[in-house]
Amino acid sequence: MFERLFSAEWVTPLREVGKMRADYDLNLLTVAMLLSHLNRIEVLERKVRSMQAHMPTHWDYSLAPD
Repeated sequence: MFERLFSAEWVTPLREVGKMRADYDLNLLTVAMLLSHLNRIEVLERKVRSMQAHMPTHWDYSLAPD
């Protein structure tokens, strides 16, 4: 019988790591740093969207970068 050695939630991130290593010839340290930065970007983007949601409706979002 097959015994799972890690949680199923790790399957997608592990596939991403494998793809980055293969596609861009990156070592594991570089992939770890890249994933950390990408995660930080996602967190900051969520914070910006949350802050925008609390701004007055007359605020001109066209002045803000995408």
